[in-house]
Amino acid sequence: MGNTSIGERIRIARIKVNVTQKELAELIKRDPTTISKIETGAAKPSLGTLNDIANVLNTTPSALLESDILESEVCNEQRGIERSIETVSN
Repeated sequence: MGNTSIGERIRIARIKVNVTQKELAELIKRDPTTISKIETGAAKPSLGTLNDIANVLNTTPSALLESDILESEVCNEQRGIERSIETVSN
C-alpha cells in the first residue's frame, strides 16, 4: 500500500467492506469520534482497539500495521548503518 498511515489503511479496509465509521464504532463499542481520529491520524489505536477493528474488517492487526512495521525496520536499519559509519570514521 505504499506510504500510507495506519489510519489510512483502516479507512481503506473499512470502505472495502462497506462499513461506515459509525457502524464500525458501534461494532467495536467505541465512540465514532475515536474512529475518525484514528483514520485522520489524530490518534493511534490501542492494541485492543486495533484487534477489534481488524476482526470487524476481516483482516489482521499486522496487515493494518504492515507499512508502519516496515518503515520502523528501515529506520532502525538506517540508524544502525549510520552508527557503523560513525564508528568507522572515528
